[in-house]
Amino acid sequence: LQINRENLPNYNCTVDISNAYFERCEFTGINLNASHPYFNAIPVKHKRYYNDPVVIHLSGYKNNSIHTLTSDICDAIPKLSTFTLTKIDLVVINADAFYNCRFLKVLEIVENYVEYLPQNLLHMNRRLETFSLRGNKVKMLPTGFFDTTKLLKSLTLNEPLLEEFVKFSIDTISGDVKQLTLLKELIIEENSITDLDMFYIMNVFPRLKVFVICPYVSRGDVLIIHNYDDWFIGQKLDEPYRKKLGACFEGFRFKLKANSIFDKNIQKIYCNTRSKPNTCKMNYIFLNATHPFIHPKSLKDHSSIQILEFYQPTKIHTLTSDFCKAFPNLIKHQVREVGLQVVLEDAYEPCFYLEQIILSGNKLTTLPGTLLKNNLLLTSFWVNQNNLTVLPEILFDENDLIEEIFISDNFLTEFAFLKRGKLPELRNLSIVRNQLTNANEEELRQLRSRFTTFEI
Repeated sequence: LQINRENLPNYNCTVDISNAYFERCEFTGINLNASHPYFNAIPVKHKRYYNDPVVIHLSGYKNNSIHTLTSDICDAIPKLSTFTLTKIDLVVINADAFYNCRFLKVLEIVENYVEYLPQNLLHMNRRLETFSLRGNKVKMLPTGFFDTTKLLKSLTLNEPLLEEFVKFSIDTISGDVKQLTLLKELIIEENSITDLDMFYIMNVFPRLKVFVICPYVSRGDVLIIHNYDDWFIGQKLDEPYRKKLGACFEGFRFKLKANSIFDKNIQKIYCNTRSKPNTCKMNYIFLNATHPFIHPKSLKDHSSIQILEFYQPTKIHTLTSDFCKAFPNLIKHQVREVGLQVVLEDAYEPCFYLEQIILSGNKLTTLPGTLLKNNLLLTSFWVNQNNLTVLPEILFDENDLIEEIFISDNFLTEFAFLKRGKLPELRNLSIVRNQLTNANEEELRQLRSRFTTFEI
């Protein structure tokens, strides 16, 4: 839909830096009805050195009234990390409202008139850590609503009319429910759920540590999990402000079972962290096909390591998940020119935060189709100068944020992964020096307009 923005009303938000850690922006007096939902959002900076705002609190207390939330704010201010919508008479949220807010970490929708949320509303908000839905008119959330929010840590669903807990999608390959493995906190202080399955909740949130549910009207299994798997369950006092009174329960998990990630007999190798902050450099690693496992170590806090690189002399036949298990907060993993021949399917499974993978200059002939399924933040993928004859058609199906793919200098004969209609952000593609037919190359040239950099 093309909007003539010249005829739209302008609403300014003044960029404030009263908090030394971030710029926030506040709108006042927005008034948009159902028939005229669009406007020009203009952040106004009174100081040159102010950055673009990263926090917006859109509130009815500032005389804001918006019937339909479009993508106007996220289009104009895409670097938002926190976005709250409180008492603004909101009724409709368009499916693409948050599409361009790729850095969003906190989203709160509070005390509005919203009844329905589109299934793909959060599809591009891969960095979201906190989602709060409170005091609206939502009766249910679509199945798979949280499919792409793998980094979610806190979920609040205080909806008085909520009739059932959200259903999670089933993985078509494994047949298992898609879990949110990082979620620690679940708050449901208002609801109309009559059959809440606590064991389902424990399954989809395996690392859950705290929950509060009011009122709790269910099959009674909330008490069954008391003292189960280190859970302590107790009844919580009800609060008179709640619209639905009844028994409340809260649960605390005092410790999670410490699964042994590494075999004690596997060799430990420490990396060098002195050259750059948050960077781990490793060399003198020799892992063959029969002994591919290793216990990577660092003298720094493992959670602080964001970049892992390998240097000569190093030889790695098979890439396992050992490095991601040791350093789960990696954003860049570089495994160049180490003789790599095999990448296991789960190699990158624990690395939810990965943005760049570099596997250049190795001897890879194939890659697992689901290798990147958990790397939803991936923007850059390098696998040039290998021996690849084909890339799995589904390799990038979960990587909607990817911007560049370098697969030059291989033996590829086709590019089926590009024909799936995915990869909406792909701008740079290098596929030169492969074994594509003339017909394939001509077909690729038809896609040239999609790319900023295109090498064939």
